[in-house]
Amino acid sequence: MVPTKDLRLKPQKPLYFYVVQLLSAQAQLTQCGSLIEDGQWDNLRLVLPRIRGSPTNAESALYDVVALLDGPTAAKAEPLAADFLEFLDAMDYNKYYDAMPTRTISGTENAEFVKFSSAALKAAQGKLAAFLALVPPEDLAAARQ
Repeated sequence: MVPTKDLRLKPQKPLYFYVVQLLSAQAQLTQCGSLIEDGQWDNLRLVLPRIRGSPTNAESALYDVVALLDGPTAAKAEPLAADFLEFLDAMDYNKYYDAMPTRTISGTENAEFVKFSSAALKAAQGKLAAFLALVPPEDLAAARQ
């Protein structure tokens, strides 16, 4: 069997181009924190797919960055990327709780969902920060300009 990483094509654009998308995702995660704290679940459900997919495209950007990193660094980055995406999904409590979106949730349930989603947000932010720490400093600086 051929490992998946060997089947992945090298991205055409420079590394910093994909890092810009990840920095945008990082900024959007900060905004998600206030949506979670305020229990604005409908708004959060609108934002999360836009982080993972278009227009931010964090998922593809993560794996494009992995493809452009050197072997040992890519081996460290790939599980961080997968973990980040898992925690990004976990921020929507509906994916992990047997919640019925048509009924009003109680204050106790809402507090539990806020706690759960806040923990997922912190974990996602940590995984993304660890991932970005593996990016060469010159590419990270170029992306921030």
